[in-house]
Amino acid sequence: MQEAPVIRMPASHPTLALITINVIDFYNFCRSGERNTDVNIVGHDEPKDGMMTVFVACANEEIKTLLIDGWR
Repeated sequence: MQEAPVIRMPASHPTLALITINVIDFYNFCRSGERNTDVNIVGHDEPKDGMMTVFVACANEEIKTLLIDGWR
């Protein structure tokens, strides 16, 4: 059984989004997060079968929804 990661959420970004992406897209995903102050990448899991989950702290639920919809 895999242990759940400990994620420290910034007070300014209290909403967590879990985004599953192709590992090839990870660099671009990180770069887009650097340009958007409404999101903060706080971690990710180990890649498996070419996919990974990125843990993203969002400023609010609306930002979370937009982020999830944009990466489907």
